[in-house]
Amino acid sequence: MSGRNRNSVRDNILATVVGGLILAGAVYLIQQFYPPFLAFLKRTFENIAKYFSTFTEIPNGILWLFLFLLIIISVAFSVYVIRAKRNKESRSQPNLGSYNQQLQQEIERLREQSAPKILDLAGLDENIKISGTYLNRQYDHRSDMSKTLSWKQIFSLIAPFLLEHPNDTKMKSSIVPNAIFNGHFGPSINSQDYETIKVHLMALKLISVDYTQTTSGGMALFWSLTQHGQALLMELRSVKKV
Repeated sequence: MSGRNRNSVRDNILATVVGGLILAGAVYLIQQFYPPFLAFLKRTFENIAKYFSTFTEIPNGILWLFLFLLIIISVAFSVYVIRAKRNKESRSQPNLGSYNQQLQQEIERLREQSAPKILDLAGLDENIKISGTYLNRQYDHRSDMSKTLSWKQIFSLIAPFLLEHPNDTKMKSSIVPNAIFNGHFGPSINSQDYETIKVHLMALKLISVDYTQTTSGGMALFWSLTQHGQALLMELRSVKKV
């Protein structure tokens, strides 16, 4: 059940309780003050009825109907007041999703401000040679291989997988080697080259690698895209109009 439905059910229960209390109070008052109150109502309605020549006395049933209408109006007013208060409270509550997004943006901004300036940082169009191994078709030994790619190409190959926030183990054992050495059987990447890719993409402020809790309760490193990385991913991998 959604929060709105729970509030509606709670409001209806509360209104019923309030209406019941009003009804109980009305019955008690009628029992205590019925004779004088009834006489008063009769006099009032008989005075009103003098306008109409066909009526000379108000029957008791009309008086009970009048009391019933008063109770209905009281219950309706109670529901209105309770729901108006609930709507006012809900409007005064902050939008938590928007608030969390603003906090994340502020954290990202502070990170960028506190990060040291790195001079002569290799740009996206500069190349790097990546080494690794692959398994031959006979499964009896691994062979060395290497590939030269620009940093832009490396980022373009692995960035879409970061939308799932993969952990560091999966990135090293599967995502990065299969993305870079696509077409080779059972590829693996040189450990130092892998760490260089990770650190350099962090230095370019394209990715964030954070030590956070796993779904099983442990801790691990997880890759994710920064706002700058997401923007570059959209630029590199989106299909342009011909």
